[in-house]
Amino acid sequence: MSSPDKNSLEAKIFANAFNLIPELGPISLQKLTNYFESWHSAWIATSGEYIDAGLSAKTISQIIAKKPKINPEQSFAELTRRQIEVLLDTDKDYPQLLKEIHAAPPILYIRGQKSALNKLAIAVVGTRKMSNYGRSAAEEIVLGLVENRVAIVSGLAFGI
Repeated sequence: MSSPDKNSLEAKIFANAFNLIPELGPISLQKLTNYFESWHSAWIATSGEYIDAGLSAKTISQIIAKKPKINPEQSFAELTRRQIEVLLDTDKDYPQLLKEIHAAPPILYIRGQKSALNKLAIAVVGTRKMSNYGRSAAEEIVLGLVENRVAIVSGLAFGI
């Protein structure tokens, strides 16, 4: 029997569901994907299986407490409605340089051109409470970058 497609719709639905549990960071998510055959099998796993996957008791208790409050399909449908695409670290479009960092996120959210992920890119980071000058400066900097075909990467945080 072949293993499930690591980039299937089902994989993205359940990877996103796990990512909705704030206590699960990149390392814990990577432990899940390394241990389980699929994101779905990780979702339906028992506490004992989470222990075998190498998760801490505190992390497991958070998973057990928060899973019943998450509807994986509904959460994924909301992403689709907002035109946000889920990109897993096994996807061919996942940024190659990002794979090289320690604790690379196994899931990314994309809204825009995936092809920009493996091109020259820059993130603009600023304050949450921007001044008029800060807004003007950020717009000028970003406009210059865009005009020179540099991709702008955003964490979608409030502010600049």
